[in-house]
Amino acid sequence: MAFPPQFLDDVRDRLVLSDIIGRHVPLKRKGREWTACCPFHQEKTPSFTVNDEKGFYHCFGCGKHGDHFGFLMETEAMTFMEAVKTLAEEAGLTLPEIRPQEAQRLQERKSLGDVMELATKFFEVQLRAPEGEAARGYLQQRGIRGETVKKFRLGFAPQGALEAAMAQRGVNQDTLVKLGLMRRYEDRPKPVELFRDRLMFPIMDRAGKVVAFGGRTLGAGEPKYLNSPETELFSKGRLLYGLAQGRRAALDAREVIVTEGYMDVIALAQAGLAQTLAPLGTAVTEDQLRLLWRLVPTPTFALDGDRAGRAAALRAVDRALPLLKPGLSLKFAWLPEGEDPDSLIKRRGLGALTPILQAATPLSEVVWQSHFDPRPATPEARAGAWQALVRDVERLNDATVRATFTADYEARFEGDYGVRQLALPTTGRQEFRPWKKIPAYYRREDLRWSGDLRQPPNSLGLEHMLMTLLVDRPETAIAAIGDPGQVRLSDAKTNELFQLFFVSAVRLASLDKTTVHSHVRDAGLGATLAQFDSNTMRTKAGICGTELSEQEFSTKVMDIWGKLAAPATRARPRLR
Repeated sequence: MAFPPQFLDDVRDRLVLSDIIGRHVPLKRKGREWTACCPFHQEKTPSFTVNDEKGFYHCFGCGKHGDHFGFLMETEAMTFMEAVKTLAEEAGLTLPEIRPQEAQRLQERKSLGDVMELATKFFEVQLRAPEGEAARGYLQQRGIRGETVKKFRLGFAPQGALEAAMAQRGVNQDTLVKLGLMRRYEDRPKPVELFRDRLMFPIMDRAGKVVAFGGRTLGAGEPKYLNSPETELFSKGRLLYGLAQGRRAALDAREVIVTEGYMDVIALAQAGLAQTLAPLGTAVTEDQLRLLWRLVPTPTFALDGDRAGRAAALRAVDRALPLLKPGLSLKFAWLPEGEDPDSLIKRRGLGALTPILQAATPLSEVVWQSHFDPRPATPEARAGAWQALVRDVERLNDATVRATFTADYEARFEGDYGVRQLALPTTGRQEFRPWKKIPAYYRREDLRWSGDLRQPPNSLGLEHMLMTLLVDRPETAIAAIGDPGQVRLSDAKTNELFQLFFVSAVRLASLDKTTVHSHVRDAGLGATLAQFDSNTMRTKAGICGTELSEQEFSTKVMDIWGKLAAPATRARPRLR
């Protein structure tokens, strides 16, 4: 039985490996790892290590190596299926139902991955061929050495050569279109290759498998950089460029540097900062922030010090505020105007970047500066800045983080202006304006639903779009809907999931995506959740591959909600 990789990652993320192994072997802390005498062979000197950050154990004596599941399989003679079931129950997760269709889909993903590997090797060969001379010249001009080219598997896509090369290996046009390597146009009889005459940057998942490409034009064409579209293998908001190459370095250095482009990542890695990563779009996403926080508690964003760089920082802050937890934050290092990390180290050396990174500005300071720098000159301007600051603090879901921000900002305002402002919010979610519209009966444990099941014509597609938006950004969607008692969805399981999101709003301390999804899985609705947490459903809802602002996303939710919340669809809860 095959399990979705994301499910296995969820199990690993919820359980600490040293806790599992510590039940069988007495462990001793040694730096960032745990050590013990190996449980798999006789020894007097400990050579068995457990690394919680990296999620594996290793014995330098006998060579045994594995993860959470592997340890139970080795020590308790479990099958893989039994190990997954045991640990999933401990993690509070429901095993996904792997239907024949799902098993077939997993096999198709593997086949698609094999084709992406073929394409990567083709591009690598073309870079070394006569056709790749211009691309090689560009890399030499940028100072990129041969070993760096190999490490990042850079390549070259010549004009119209991929299709024929893939056809010789039995790969048809439909597969290339499915992978985003070719694109269909209504006014053209056959698909067209997406990447033509471009330097190719393979984009890899956490396991180092190529799932997409970025391509840089070598001429005057536009766009300068072109990314693969969202596919079965690739969701750009859930990956980071350089993660496969830089993950180990980030864990070892306890530092992550976030830049804006592929070449910045490559140049800094070549200069010795392999812990450099980059988002795959104009703004970092919630999922990318969680990836970064799994590596280090406070990643550093290296941005231009100009207006565009400040705007990029505020976009990152906007995404991060609801997700902040004690010990998790961001820092922002401001580069000299007109410089990026690549140009700075080429012009002035790595030594010029180091003090800039060390002097990075904390997220809380960026929030303050966004409202009080430049200093408001009048009382009414100060009042307006304070109100805007309050709105940012209200978006902090974690009570402890909110309390520390509150104390800091109130003391700072009083110190700067000699007066005390109205208190910032310090209590729980009931203080937050968006949730005041949610009726109090959602706090009742004996909540049940009944009502008229009639729906507007063709409402099923609207229901699915609404659920996809709720699953993708729970906090924004719930705030936009307000009172959810107006609509009962057609399918019983989908309706139960819909209502559970609003129960979460009044019962959970945080509405960030990870917390809400965990709550849903704990309630036994993981399979229903998975139906709407896919690129296919995000595409149908019009949010796959887009980076909608909070306002745009909220407007989209309200538009769909307005069509569903007709008088004929009203349903109200009843209590047992």
